[in-house]
Amino acid sequence: MVLGDDITTDHISPAGAISTDSAAGQWLISHGAKCDDLNVYAAYRGNWEVMLRGLFTNKLVRNFLQDGLAPHETVLEDGRVMPVFKAAEAMAQRGDNAVLVAGERYGMGSSQDWAAKGVALLGVRAVIARSFERIHRTNLIGMGILPVQITDDFDPQSAGLSALDTLEIDASLARIGVQKEVPVRLYRPNGSVQSIVCRAAVETRHEVELLRVGGVLSGILTSCLS
Repeated sequence: MVLGDDITTDHISPAGAISTDSAAGQWLISHGAKCDDLNVYAAYRGNWEVMLRGLFTNKLVRNFLQDGLAPHETVLEDGRVMPVFKAAEAMAQRGDNAVLVAGERYGMGSSQDWAAKGVALLGVRAVIARSFERIHRTNLIGMGILPVQITDDFDPQSAGLSALDTLEIDASLARIGVQKEVPVRLYRPNGSVQSIVCRAAVETRHEVELLRVGGVLSGILTSCLS
């Protein structure tokens, strides 16, 4: 997805009412829920199936990857338009990594845990943004997602990014460091390559180690099994 400025945690993981025609609502109804008793997303924080289907469904979300996309939709390089969680499944099945691209102040607002957990479940390996809200940046790292901050004048919203473009992030585990430069290259379908000046939005050595082990949960499992 390509998002604009001021994407809040409520935009990423809504907490409002679940409608009957939403993907989350349809899933609940198919599993025995009553149409008039679907409740709100916050009531299903322990159900990843519901929360995953609620990601980016806020009506104010705009995906700049293609004109005319509904808030919950994205597009693949073959032109297929589908819900974000379905597109994530398709990418995972073919072994492709996913990234989110956003503008200023990504993750601002009340810092919901699902705003980071849900994005991790989508298979997102990195979020490239012009700036991050402090707590959400930490939550992304806790889920093993690399926050990459754009430091030149590249503006995702006006860059004309499409599903045919490819972003390459040179951030192997050995290269990740505190505020270390992260080379990012944008490959266009016409063969041109654009370099984007970025740095790892990582502030401490502890955050570096969390990323190297894949986040908090992976770190705990590794520690227990070693």
